[in-house]
Amino acid sequence: MSPSNPDFSNRKLGLLVAANAVPMLVLFIWQAYTRNIDGDEGLYLEAVRQILEGKRLYFDFFYQQMPLLPYIYAGWAKLFGLSLLSARWLSLLFFLGAGVWTTAYVGKRCRDPLLICLVALLYYASGMVLAWAPVFKTHPLNVFCLVGSAICLLEWRGGGRVSLTRVVLAAALLGVGINSRLTLGPYAVFFAGFVFFGNPAHRWRDTLAFTLVVAAVSIPTFYFFWQDPDQFLRFNLTYHTQIFPGVVGVEKRVATAGKVFLPIQMFLLLGMAQLGLLMRARSGWGAFLADDTSFWGVALALFIAVHMSAAEPFTQYFSAAVPFAILAGLPVLEWIRARLRGWGMALFALMVVAYLSGSRGTQYFEIFSMGSMDKSWQLDTILPASQAARRLIPPGAECLTWWPGYAVFAGCRSPAGMENHMRNHAIDVGIPGSTLEKYKMMSDERLAADLSERRFPYLIEGVYRIRGPFADYIDVLIEENYRLMTQVRGVKIYRARSKPLKQVIGETLQRAPRKGEGKRSPEVGM
Repeated sequence: MSPSNPDFSNRKLGLLVAANAVPMLVLFIWQAYTRNIDGDEGLYLEAVRQILEGKRLYFDFFYQQMPLLPYIYAGWAKLFGLSLLSARWLSLLFFLGAGVWTTAYVGKRCRDPLLICLVALLYYASGMVLAWAPVFKTHPLNVFCLVGSAICLLEWRGGGRVSLTRVVLAAALLGVGINSRLTLGPYAVFFAGFVFFGNPAHRWRDTLAFTLVVAAVSIPTFYFFWQDPDQFLRFNLTYHTQIFPGVVGVEKRVATAGKVFLPIQMFLLLGMAQLGLLMRARSGWGAFLADDTSFWGVALALFIAVHMSAAEPFTQYFSAAVPFAILAGLPVLEWIRARLRGWGMALFALMVVAYLSGSRGTQYFEIFSMGSMDKSWQLDTILPASQAARRLIPPGAECLTWWPGYAVFAGCRSPAGMENHMRNHAIDVGIPGSTLEKYKMMSDERLAADLSERRFPYLIEGVYRIRGPFADYIDVLIEENYRLMTQVRGVKIYRARSKPLKQVIGETLQRAPRKGEGKRSPEVGM
């Protein structure tokens, strides 16, 4: 579609996109410094730390995703330090980048200042986006790579398909996304098909370039797979389908779909996307397929289909679908924009108010649904407790904790098998200890044995202490073998009691018998 206001210069467009990036950045930073911690942030931070210490994913510790994400954040950590807020800054910048890409794309297409601002508002006021923009998980990188790759391909088509630069950049971005989260894999087929059919004159050249770049970015994944194919597939696929969360039934998928698509914000966005596709389809198949709207519609439908087919779909996955829904619904926004008089203005205002009214509720639900709304996950609970642990525990000392984030924040070292809190979920659903050990996760049987031997010099007990079958026994072992040093905001920090004397200097130590006693070893202990 030709620009609606060709007099709107690129300089004005750049300034307007930058102006809309400011409230995005402010809101995302606010969320980064105030949002409760998500449990998965601990395992990702621990994975980054393990990599910085020279450990290898899969081989030295359990990690249940594709390999690139922790290496990207490890590179960031080398520049800006390893901390929760440092990682959150990179996450929010990924979401910010996707938002800037989206608004710039709309600006180049429509050259309409009001539409640019409206699209930016729909993006940064989305409760889904605000809930997950600053969180160290796979979603920020997902949305950045998918939106960036898609826009590069559309600009390649719109620019005459002459230059390979945008095809290469699109392939590189998509490759990074796929090798950070496997569910993006189907986009390689969709985007490669788009390149193949989008340039008949050079279809083999461009498709080959796209494929080779995606393959080149995938070299680290090929390396891990080649080293141990069985382990790679077990950690990336089998774990999700057979251990946790496991494959859920249709009823739970339908319930999740309702939680994602029925709240007012996603309901409006998906409704606009469907109407936008119908509006463009009226012009005939040829014109419809040549229009960007059809591309965004397919991208949105593919995202929903793939993620609703996951072992267990979680609502948070669909935060990365928000820009697709907005851009697929762009024809509706253009239609409303052309009728901003009288009832058209009232309809527009009503839509905006209804959309904004749903933001806070969606944010709350997203955090609550992952169990992170509790006070124990607040920053002013976890960080002070971790600072107290850092003062009491020597740097690099081994410290047992059920949530690896404490170990990262306190500067101590998680025991082998406790680097990933997913073990707690697996135990909670009844996975046997022998199976856990195959996934490099410590079973509760081994944990109990190590506690009885006081093999962990320090212990931090707080979030993610899920009550499994051995919970009561482990409570007794902690009480008998560990001394509480302090408790901060409900988080308990222990130190192992001194070993009994006979364990320190051997069973051969004996005292002279008192008068009337036979020779025996003394009972020395605490």
